[in-house]
Amino acid sequence: MTKPLVVIVGRPNVGKSTLFNRMTGTHTAIVEDIPGVTRDRNYLDAVWEGKTYLLVDTGGFYLDPPEDIFAQAKEQALFAIEEGDIIIHLLDGKEGLTPSDMELARLLRASGKRVLWAVNKIDAHSRENRLYEFYHIGTEDLYPEVGFGKMAPRQILSALFPDVSPLTEEKAKPSPIAAVVQKVLGRGESPITVKGQDGLLVYRAKCCNPIRGDEVVGYITRGKGISVHTTACPNVSHFLGSERLTDVEWLNVPGDELFSVRLAISVEDRQGILAEITSAISNLKTNIRESRSSTDGGKGLVEVTIEIHDTKHLQKVVQVLKSIRGIQDVDRVGKAV
Repeated sequence: MTKPLVVIVGRPNVGKSTLFNRMTGTHTAIVEDIPGVTRDRNYLDAVWEGKTYLLVDTGGFYLDPPEDIFAQAKEQALFAIEEGDIIIHLLDGKEGLTPSDMELARLLRASGKRVLWAVNKIDAHSRENRLYEFYHIGTEDLYPEVGFGKMAPRQILSALFPDVSPLTEEKAKPSPIAAVVQKVLGRGESPITVKGQDGLLVYRAKCCNPIRGDEVVGYITRGKGISVHTTACPNVSHFLGSERLTDVEWLNVPGDELFSVRLAISVEDRQGILAEITSAISNLKTNIRESRSSTDGGKGLVEVTIEIHDTKHLQKVVQVLKSIRGIQDVDRVGKAV
């Protein structure tokens, strides 16, 4: 059986070689912050859950190559698209959507090949709103935070090969530890259902991270089930008028599930304020999964990821935080509070 050929394409210096190395678990591709380092195609066999495929790294795609060497890189990328079975179009969330991205997207759609649209360098809080502009490229499904970001190769490969299941001898009952992990990470049975329908794959969208108590709406994706967004999510306005929108609701069951919520807390830079924040959250019997802080010119930013049960729980945490002297604002990342 012929191995599928997976090709990574995109503008220069968007992180194609880094993604190639992460997906293959090697350091085969040279990674530099200099456009044009990769000019020829780079092939390497890779395996995902027993399925072998051939991954291809390409040089940067230029709309108007400034030199012959870049024109050769563009030509090599077009050759790779022609021979590939599946294409990963990697985009740069730091620089945003460009005419080169739009032209390459047009060529990919015209090729008739299966395309996975991924946005790199979008993991910074200041860049998250930039994700929405990439929907203008003409796709309904984007995979953010790849390459340098937080998305693991496992998630990318699962999207590339949805028919491949993890290799296990039998489906065993989750251990007590696994059950706790499922509660924390939101895996397992979804707490949301499509009105009037049972048995559909439903998952919470990462762009707005809905939690119990949020008003939500579903979007029927292509081959990935129902993506659930808050009604205030900017992506929902992008989908308005689409027949793919559907009504969803939270299951009315005794729920001890936990949702991870990231808060961005703007503060005055004063001694002891970080300790007061962590103490206030802990006193509400709320677990802190991660925290980090930074300061600049007398002001600071504290980012914490906490585990909460629902919007009432979250509102109580936010109310207590805002009562601390020196805290100027508290934002729920992905949705204002």
